Amino acid sequence: MQKCRLNEEAVYAFKIMDENGVMDAEYERMLRRASEQGQLKCEDCGGDITFKFGKVKIPHFSHKSSILGGGCSYSMESEEHIQGKKLLMNLMLKAYPDVYAEMRYRFSNGKWADLYFNFGDAQELVIEFQRELNSLAYLEEKRSFYKSINVRDLWIARGSREEFENILREYEFVFQHRLFLNDNNNKLLALDVDRRELLIASKMTVVDDVTGEVVMDRIFHKVYDINDIKILPDGTVECEYDREFKAVRNKFVQTCLHEKEKERLRKELEKRERKRNEEQKRRYKEEQERLKQLVKEDEDIYERTDAWSDIGYSRKSYVYSSNKPAPKKNYYNYTKNDYYYKDKVNKAIRRYRYGIENLVRILKRCGSSEYSTIKKIFEEEINKGNINAKKVYDEVMKLSGLY
Repeated sequence: MQKCRLNEEAVYAFKIMDENGVMDAEYERMLRRASEQGQLKCEDCGGDITFKFGKVKIPHFSHKSSILGGGCSYSMESEEHIQGKKLLMNLMLKAYPDVYAEMRYRFSNGKWADLYFNFGDAQELVIEFQRELNSLAYLEEKRSFYKSINVRDLWIARGSREEFENILREYEFVFQHRLFLNDNNNKLLALDVDRRELLIASKMTVVDDVTGEVVMDRIFHKVYDINDIKILPDGTVECEYDREFKAVRNKFVQTCLHEKEKERLRKELEKRERKRNEEQKRRYKEEQERLKQLVKEDEDIYERTDAWSDIGYSRKSYVYSSNKPAPKKNYYNYTKNDYYYKDKVNKAIRRYRYGIENLVRILKRCGSSEYSTIKKIFEEEINKGNINAKKVYDEVMKLSGLY
């Protein structure tokens, strides 16, 4: 332990040597004399205390009786906790030489504080260095007590660079760190005793303008040497952190809002594309239904003939102006003089209005020679590499019932 009582006054073992290793010989002589005379007392159990400082040990106090030491809560304090309080105590004394300061301060109701400072003018500050959270009820009870007696309180957790570097979101913190972050005005303080560093972390948030909900958060943190910060009497920490945090937070918010707008535009484009595709499908379906209806109307008017049998049917020649029926053309001579079917096929391939319907009507009523002629014209176009001709041919044959 680092603190005990001498004539009801607090004395500290670490005060015999400053952070640069310079000894205070008079203070050491006072502690050794008081230890030999049995004047050092434990402020927790009241037992006798002895001062020790050997060749390889740091200055410290211990109970003279191991039995008393084993039952005293002070004797169970970890070395990290002791050294952390020592760092913070020296930091405050360096900044405020005239402040009344006491480590492990006991209030009139029996409650203990890790560090207590009285600046005068009714300004009192308590610093609690919590390596781990023993109980939520314990913390809430202590904070409520400090508030009731008008004493400011600053809570500092234990942390390290390695631990904070891997944390991006608030939920990745342990519960104690999340609690300190939200209870200390969005500022988590963590002390690395070995490196003599103070880590400060805050949460950057992006809020939805419509719902008011937090849609994204990120953790920002900085590491400072313990001597580069100053703890003010009101418990706030003075350093470059607030300026750096504000700049990074503004950039983070703008980036998130930009990404959110990009996502909104992407969804809007997808919605429009989906609507356009649905409209195209609807129109295509309506066109197919219309074509089926035309075929059905033809079937109601004409009796279906076998497309593969020669029924002796011929139509008026497309190239003759006479009212007399033109003689049926030889199958192999259609390219020379039968322009009628070739014209119909070309118009269907080029998607002329009613081009496909006209071919469907012809095939529904024609004989085998007309069917062969139309098929031959299509095949000639397809062999030329006309992809659209193949599509139209398949569609015409399907609607004609020949597939």
